[in-house]
Amino acid sequence: MKKILSILLAAALLLTTMAGCGGQKEPEAKEIPDIVPTMFQEITGIPHDKTVVTVSSTEVPAELYFYWVCYVCSSLEYNILNDYSNYGMYGGCIDRETMSVDWNSEYAGIPLMEYALSQAEGTMKYYMSIEELAEDLDAGLTTNNLVDIEASFQAAMEEMGGKEAFLNYLQMLGIGRETFDRLSASSFLYINLLDLVFREESPIYLAEEDYNKYATYADHILIANQDMRTGEALPPTQSVEKYQLADSLLEQILAAEDPQAKFAELADEYSDDPGREQNPTGYIYTAGTMVEEFEMAASQLLPGEFSDVVQSDYGFHIILRRDLLEALKADETQKLEIAREYLDQQLVQKRSASEVVYDDCLKEIDWVAFYEDYIEKVDAIAAGMQPAQ
Repeated sequence: MKKILSILLAAALLLTTMAGCGGQKEPEAKEIPDIVPTMFQEITGIPHDKTVVTVSSTEVPAELYFYWVCYVCSSLEYNILNDYSNYGMYGGCIDRETMSVDWNSEYAGIPLMEYALSQAEGTMKYYMSIEELAEDLDAGLTTNNLVDIEASFQAAMEEMGGKEAFLNYLQMLGIGRETFDRLSASSFLYINLLDLVFREESPIYLAEEDYNKYATYADHILIANQDMRTGEALPPTQSVEKYQLADSLLEQILAAEDPQAKFAELADEYSDDPGREQNPTGYIYTAGTMVEEFEMAASQLLPGEFSDVVQSDYGFHIILRRDLLEALKADETQKLEIAREYLDQQLVQKRSASEVVYDDCLKEIDWVAFYEDYIEKVDAIAAGMQPAQ
């Protein structure tokens, strides 16, 4: 059960995006009573609707905060177990007798549960920043959004197998209809904010000339100084030969009548970049996604300019800066991805400025015991949903 729990918890977000995203037929509305969540109150004694966290001026009830804690814990647990099983990683976080995660172990230099709680805070702040920014910019839910949220609820119910199964599902999440709708609303509020990124009159409009601040378009010829299959470095003498090859290719490019055509010709013949077949004209990327030396060199170039030979851990690069705006005119998908990156940066800035205040009642909680109790209750509900053998 633990291995699929993160999928179960994430479904409250994933299912909410299924409706209203492309002309799907709206499901027939079916009356579903709201439920009073009991899961977390039984474990902690804290009423489900008690405000336990305040993010800036936004109040977070107990059921929503505990949902985020369990979501992060289950996702972290799944990833640790998966990485240990497949790659032998995070052995220090595994109880070898039970082959389960040891929540008292250390992860990233701090106790694992403390790390999980910090991630839960970051996740919560991110979603609260969506709500706050939407309110600030008058990008709240529209009538169509409300229709789509209802459709999301009905679609999620059908996906789970009907009314009874869906009510069990909400009980397993520890949330009621109101919180489910709030989680659903975040997806639509984000889309509303993204729409403002493309509106010139909007305070968060991203002008065409500013896309270069958030993404770069560059191509390269990579002459590797390592075995690309194993990552093993080549002997020094071979590495020198590789540099000399890269230097000679750069000379040919700069001496050519059409340098960019020559670059493409030599890249097809010599480049060791394994991604070249899928990216024959280079990469459109955001900061931090390419190796540091590559990004630094590309940032110093204007469109159409070539770098000197640049060395990284992978080898020797000859970089050609390409015109991002021209590329975006031909690929709206890439433009949308950059707009998302830009919007996420706005949300991260808002999140970083958010003050978080926790109610004293949370200080009394043993979080390891809390999560273990939660898992036991989920297992019990799941067992009751299984047909008799």
